[in-house]
Amino acid sequence: MRDVDAAAVDLALADSALAAHTGSQIYAGDAPPTGWNPATTAVVLKSRGGTTAYSDILDVSIQAKCYGATAPAAWLTYLLTYDALHETGDGVVAESLAEQVGQQITEPSTGRIYILAYFRMQIRP
Repeated sequence: MRDVDAAAVDLALADSALAAHTGSQIYAGDAPPTGWNPATTAVVLKSRGGTTAYSDILDVSIQAKCYGATAPAAWLTYLLTYDALHETGDGVVAESLAEQVGQQITEPSTGRIYILAYFRMQIRP
C-alpha cells in the first residue's frame, strides 16, 4: 500500500507555480507544522478515505487546506492548488480531479484563514 498523502504532496510540489507561490510549503497532515509562519502561504493535504476496492488503483479523497495571511492570499493559494491538482496526474497519481469549489474557513482556535477543498485521486498502489 502506498502513502497516499505523500503521493498527493509530491504531485502538488511538482507544479512549479504552486511550489513557487508557497515556497514549497506543501505538507501532509491536519495543519501546517509547528513554527510555520502564518504570514506566508502553505497547503496541507490529507486523505479522508476512499472506496474499498480490490483493484490495481486506490480511489481516495484528499482534503486540501490552502492557507494565506489574508483571505485574498488564501484564495490565490487555492486557485494555484486547483490548477496543480485538477485534471492532472503523474507516474503515481493516475488522475486527480476537483470534487467541488473551495470554501473559505477561519480556524476558531488560531484565527488563520484557509480555503477548504477536496480532490478525488486515483493512485497506483
